[in-house]
Amino acid sequence: MKKKYKLIALSFLITACAVTLSKTEVSASNDAVINQYLLLKNEYNITKSKYMLSETDSNAVKLNKAEKDIDRFKNHIYELKGKSIEELKRYNYTDSQIDAIKNYDGTEEMSVKASSKIKFSVKKNTLSYNSKTGLSTVKATVSFSWSGTPEEYGNDAFAMAYEADNNHNFKKVSSVTSSLKYKEFKSPTSVKIWTKSATNKGDQGVTGSYGWSFPLKVKGDQYYAYLYDGSFSTTGVVSGKVKYFNVRYLYSHKTFMSTTTFGISISKGSVSAGITLTPKASYTGYPGNHGGIVTCS
Repeated sequence: MKKKYKLIALSFLITACAVTLSKTEVSASNDAVINQYLLLKNEYNITKSKYMLSETDSNAVKLNKAEKDIDRFKNHIYELKGKSIEELKRYNYTDSQIDAIKNYDGTEEMSVKASSKIKFSVKKNTLSYNSKTGLSTVKATVSFSWSGTPEEYGNDAFAMAYEADNNHNFKKVSSVTSSLKYKEFKSPTSVKIWTKSATNKGDQGVTGSYGWSFPLKVKGDQYYAYLYDGSFSTTGVVSGKVKYFNVRYLYSHKTFMSTTTFGISISKGSVSAGITLTPKASYTGYPGNHGGIVTCS
C-alpha cells in the first residue's frame, strides 16, 4: 500500500505512534520527513501573522530575519544550479532534486522540489520483563537520512529520551550507541563511505536520556564527505513490568559553532519527559529544532 502523508504543526503530543514536527510529512510506519524549505516557509508565515497582529519592533526584526532565511535558501539553490551533477550527487541530492535544482526558477513549487530533506524512523528493538529481577528492559533506535544537504555545515546535535508508562520510572541507561555514515564521491562511479560514531555527551540529568554532537561534513581523501545517514540507540532499565514506553527525540542543525559543546535540557514531569536542545551563545540554531514522540508497546 502506498504511504499516505499529512502535514502537522509544531507541538508536543503524546499519542500512539505520533511524531511532532513543523511542516513535516508523517506516515503510519513511524517515519517523518522534514522539507527544509517548507519549514522555513512555515516559520515565515507564522512570523508574518504575528507581525500583522502586532506591528512591534521585535516582531519586525523577526519577520526580517525570516525573510532573509528564505532569501538565503533560494540563493543557495541558485548557487547549486551552477554546479555539476557529479558534485550535486556528492551533496547527497537525489535525481529528482537535481532536476529541480538544474531548472530552478525561484518559485514555490521548485523550491519545495529542490529542497534538502531529512527523514526520521523509529524502531522498537526490545521490550522485555524479567520476573526474577522485577526489571523491564527497553531499547529503541532512531534513524535519520538526508536527501541533499543544508547550506550550512556546522556541527549538528541529536538527543533522545525514554519515558515509561505512568506507574514506572527508569533506573539507568545500560548502553548507548551511534553510527554516522558519510559519502565522498571521488568520481561518478566511485563513492567512498565514511563511518564514524557521534561524540558521546553523557547522561543529561534525567535517567533514560542521552545526547550527541556530530559534524555534517568531514574531510575525505579528495573531497569533503557529507553526512547522509545516522542512527542512535539506548538501552534503558525500568523498575516493574511496563506496558509501553515513549521515545522522544530531537535533532538540531547548526549554522555556526565555535565549540563542540551544546546544551540539552531534559525535564521530567508526573506523566511525561520533555527534551530540548539549548543553543549556546557561541552559535545559532537553524532552521530550528525538530523532534518527535513515538509510543512503543
